[in-house]
Amino acid sequence: MEFIIGFLAVSFIWGILKQLFSGSGDQNSHYHHEVNRLIDQGLTVSCTFEDIAEPTDRTSLFIARLNVSGSVVVPQDHHPVNWLVQVVDETEGEDSRYALLCEIPECADAESYYEFRQDSHIPYTVSEFEDINLTNIPLFALIGPKKGPRKWRIFVMVADATNDDQLYALGSQLIDYRQEHVGYTEWAAHTKAQEGQIAVLTLAMAAADGSISKRETSIIRNFFSERFQHLEEPDERKQHITYTLQSTLSDLKSGHKAVDFIKNTCRSLKADNDQTVIQTAYELCTKVAVADESFEANEQKALKYIATQLEIDPEYVREVHDREIRLHMYSDQHNDRFILLGMPGGLSTVEQRAWLQSEYEKWRPRQSHPDTDIATEATLRVDQIVDALTSLDQESNDNPADF
Repeated sequence: MEFIIGFLAVSFIWGILKQLFSGSGDQNSHYHHEVNRLIDQGLTVSCTFEDIAEPTDRTSLFIARLNVSGSVVVPQDHHPVNWLVQVVDETEGEDSRYALLCEIPECADAESYYEFRQDSHIPYTVSEFEDINLTNIPLFALIGPKKGPRKWRIFVMVADATNDDQLYALGSQLIDYRQEHVGYTEWAAHTKAQEGQIAVLTLAMAAADGSISKRETSIIRNFFSERFQHLEEPDERKQHITYTLQSTLSDLKSGHKAVDFIKNTCRSLKADNDQTVIQTAYELCTKVAVADESFEANEQKALKYIATQLEIDPEYVREVHDREIRLHMYSDQHNDRFILLGMPGGLSTVEQRAWLQSEYEKWRPRQSHPDTDIATEATLRVDQIVDALTSLDQESNDNPADF
């Protein structure tokens, strides 16, 4: 997603409050002096940080538990207010503040900026609050202008329920945070770089069998054509991809090894840790590998290497293979049928039977699919699965001790 980002101007008008509580006469002077002191003192904001990621999660998920103390002065008892929390990037100073986007819609306003808003009321004209837990800020879902170590300021405001500009209390805290997401001011350049990596990886995949066909390059070019067709100004990105494909193709023809390109691009893509891009690259590599209706041994090895290096979920790999690879594409039809069906290695006989049964349940309904290609593939796979199960049964009868 590409965003048009503007500055978030943060300004607070204290004069409104002081005028609201200004008065005349010596009898009220002490009271109004105390009110103004409380207004100027503001709220005290503090944060404690916690990683809520599960042990199986690949990355940390930090939140900030936001606590507030201090005094709030309102015109009357039980006055309706909104508690507001906003976060800005202040790394470049108070005069260069940027709003933070939020990836969680429920924690964002209509423009996708982070905002917490809670309607409430202040019980007394002058109310004291002591260390109340206002909210938990999902730091992991916030995106500022740039990646890396940043300074973020958290603002807490108490505003009139009908007018956000009329503030009754304010406090803030500056925190240090390392943003793992690519910043929105870096997004365009980063996206272009990722597209270049996908182009290099898929072209190297095409060269894994020793040659690059027109059908393979056509699939790659069509992918980028479809990717760019909805952009308002795609010319620069088109030129970048064209140059990247031409220069990589020239390097491959001049003797550079496809495996080196695959290793380097996998390393770069893995470092970005963008699962959507990683999955997109793998799916395109799979399409390229079988573009010529054959799946050579070198292509099988290269595709397996890419999946391993990018640490792609095996279930997703199976999903892509089911969708893109047909049994008749395997160049060596004399391979073990278990290999052709994609069975993982190292399974016991009992595990092999369970895996085959699950594959049977998956493919059997597809035999009646309205797409004839899918129906034909399903029938072929079901036949192979039944044969494999029959072989296992025969082996168990011949060698009952294995069970």
